[in-house]
Amino acid sequence: MSSGSRSSYHQNQNPSRRVDSVQSIKDDRRRSRAASRVRPDAVSHDDAYSFALRVAFLNYLLQPRKKRKEYVNTPKPVQRSHTSGIGELMKEFMPTGSGINVKLPHSFRGQLEKRMTGVLRGIERLPGYNDAAVKRTFAEAYTAFTSRDFQKSIDKDRKVEPLILIFYSAATKAQGRGRAPEDHSWKPLVDRHLAMFVRLVSSILRDHGDRDRAELIRSLETLESKLLTNDQNLSLDTGQEDHSFIEVEVPLSYEVKDMHMVQTVAKIFGLTNSQVQNDIDRNTSAWTEVAALQDFKAYQIRLSANMAGTLRKQDFDLDESFEEWKKAEGRYLAQIFQEILSVRPDLRGSSSGTDKALPARPQSLYGEEQAYTDLGKMVSSQRDSIGFSLDLTSGLGSLMLDDTSSIRSVDEPSYTFIPPDPRAVYKTILQYAMSYDQLNADPEDGFYPFSEQSSELLVELATRWRIPQITRHVTLVEVAVRKFLDQELNAAQLDNCLDFVKAEFPEPKKTPPIYLYTSSLLDVEPSRWTMADFAGYQQALREMHDALLRDLFTLLTKCYEPNPPSAGVVMTVLMNHVYGDPSFPQKPEDATEYSQSLEVGLREAASKVYREYLDSNIPRSQGDWNFAHVVKLGQAVVGVAERIKRRYRKNPEIMGVSPFKVLVETIFPSFEEDAQEFIKRVLEVAKMKGDEGDIELQDGFDLYKELVEIRKMHVESLPGKPFAFHIESLLDGFVWRWIKNAEERMKVFVEEAIKQDQFKVRTHGGPDAIPTDEERHSVSIIDTFTLFNQTVDQVYQLGWDDDVHHAKFMTALAKAFAAGLGRYCEIVEGQFAKEMERQTAQEVAAAAKTTQEKFFQYAKDAWNTKEKVEPFQFLPEVRCHLTIHLS
Repeated sequence: MSSGSRSSYHQNQNPSRRVDSVQSIKDDRRRSRAASRVRPDAVSHDDAYSFALRVAFLNYLLQPRKKRKEYVNTPKPVQRSHTSGIGELMKEFMPTGSGINVKLPHSFRGQLEKRMTGVLRGIERLPGYNDAAVKRTFAEAYTAFTSRDFQKSIDKDRKVEPLILIFYSAATKAQGRGRAPEDHSWKPLVDRHLAMFVRLVSSILRDHGDRDRAELIRSLETLESKLLTNDQNLSLDTGQEDHSFIEVEVPLSYEVKDMHMVQTVAKIFGLTNSQVQNDIDRNTSAWTEVAALQDFKAYQIRLSANMAGTLRKQDFDLDESFEEWKKAEGRYLAQIFQEILSVRPDLRGSSSGTDKALPARPQSLYGEEQAYTDLGKMVSSQRDSIGFSLDLTSGLGSLMLDDTSSIRSVDEPSYTFIPPDPRAVYKTILQYAMSYDQLNADPEDGFYPFSEQSSELLVELATRWRIPQITRHVTLVEVAVRKFLDQELNAAQLDNCLDFVKAEFPEPKKTPPIYLYTSSLLDVEPSRWTMADFAGYQQALREMHDALLRDLFTLLTKCYEPNPPSAGVVMTVLMNHVYGDPSFPQKPEDATEYSQSLEVGLREAASKVYREYLDSNIPRSQGDWNFAHVVKLGQAVVGVAERIKRRYRKNPEIMGVSPFKVLVETIFPSFEEDAQEFIKRVLEVAKMKGDEGDIELQDGFDLYKELVEIRKMHVESLPGKPFAFHIESLLDGFVWRWIKNAEERMKVFVEEAIKQDQFKVRTHGGPDAIPTDEERHSVSIIDTFTLFNQTVDQVYQLGWDDDVHHAKFMTALAKAFAAGLGRYCEIVEGQFAKEMERQTAQEVAAAAKTTQEKFFQYAKDAWNTKEKVEPFQFLPEVRCHLTIHLS
């Protein structure tokens, strides 16, 4: 497929989607998602269990063999011939054209000298290096290695061959020194010591951890094997020439109790160990290392021939992506062959079982049907050019198929360990594993897609079935979405699974032979995916998107409830894993249609909430209505509006719809119309009963304040849309009643203030201090003006939003204040006039004298013209009033 075919592929794989209407969304919500998602499983439970069990049992067979020491009677040493010559051996080790020219690490010489020093000191950690003859040989070689000329040479070339040759020469000198010419008994020790040196070099390279030198390590292991032909294991070291203990492999028990991965399979599929043991016992003869080797031999041939049974060019969008994957598969197959042969070295070069027909599958790894007749002819025609090489070291060079002509038809037997459709079987097992781990997980530990045992099994399945890492990621997404649709996972757990496949993968100690194993879903370009993975991923995104939109619709239509569910997790999954994914095909018209449906649903929810407020705050009988009911209804409306505004302050719009705006557009007009009718009805009922004045003024003022707050929110939220009625015109009667009451109380208050006034000058600085003008004012006049100010403030505090009404209110209050001041002045003037009519002491005394006494008094007064006239003494209240008037 050409590189430009991706767009056409997208078009074919993305049918037009539509967002359900409000009614259809409600219907989907009523139905169980699980019922709508019922699909027949492509892979049965028994098939998935069978292939999982085979791989788990193969994992047991390929585990490194445990060893133990056993006491044996030491037989007489068997004389063996010495290697004919190091040159001949090196030719076998490095055959011409083998391509093994990997250089040693830069730090290798220093590490080698350090390890050889450990051998000489007897502290080398590897077994078998404490023998005196071994130390003598290593000492001879150490002297040669530490010469300046050799060090310069090895640092420059960094080749392993000079090291082997120099060590061979040193071993020959060390062991042949002092021997008779006819004595050749020491020569086998040279081979043994050289093998021990080769093992030391391999250990250093392994510790270095460089994957590029894996082929060199395998070649060294092959050389070591040839040097030890007819010799004993190097790990034996008793410090003596003859040994009474040998190390032997512990035979396999073939019991499930010793197979940890088989036990994992049994738990996942709900079977007992005895049931699994019976299945293994029945198939032990068929499920062998030889069968596994045959599977991978056939897989390699089909890979080279681009045949069904592996991924092929048509499984990828780009040919470059296929070639990249195929190149990596060659390296990984070499590792798998080496793993099998390290456990079963007797299979090296063996053609056992190769006369068996190559397994052929009726489909590729992803179920695409092919024509196989032409493929068989193609393999036959390319047999000589392909050569079926495994790209292994010389030790594996003989691992070839002797009979490739057996690829004949699609009716040949299937693989032993690889299922016909690995992707489908792997996906099914992954689903069983996730379900098992979810049911048996500790709730306090939080959600994690897989346990350690299940993860290990899935990696093993992918390794044996050659499933790329991106396929593992996509199948996990598909299973997680399926479980979410079936309500087995919630949105938070789905988010966890999606984060899991997109998170950075830690570097493992040993990377399994899986293509792009350490890469996350985001690390691999979609162009490098297989077509099946890309199509499956897009389908999972579409299904997840539709389900999340349904859930979001359900959650948002409950947002006006007192304790609404949170839609944060659903929105996080939508934004981060759906809309934020470039692989998701989104159409603008779909988003617009969903926004419209969501808006309609929110309006219905808002109307429902308002009806509930009406039922709970307004009595059914109109005769029982009062302003307090309207106030409570208004408080409920304002409360829900403020709550929604605070909740969606950071994100006012969701999917293009504002819950707050929809709320105020729905319930405010309804409340305003209802409030006007309630108020009119209350006033009419009170008027008909003749007790209109019985409505508390404070109830009217509280109602006005509540309506004003709602009007402010209305103006802010619905600009351009007028309030349903003029509040001031409907409730101004309460203000006039209050002003009338104020006028009636004004004169009474003035009279009481004068009565309570003691008319004394107030001095705050002490009795001798000179009082200020303000301190000379009487308390009664201060109280009177305080009353005026408080009365005016109460009108201002109403916030009356009608200038004409406000002016009339102030005019009426001014008249009331004038009447109060007039009454105050009238009382003061009367008290002053009364005081002026009061007789002095002299006048009282004179009125009591006789006529003769009065005559003599006049004469006396006339005689004493220099005497001062005694002043008139006013009463305290009169003096205070005079002070006020004069000031």
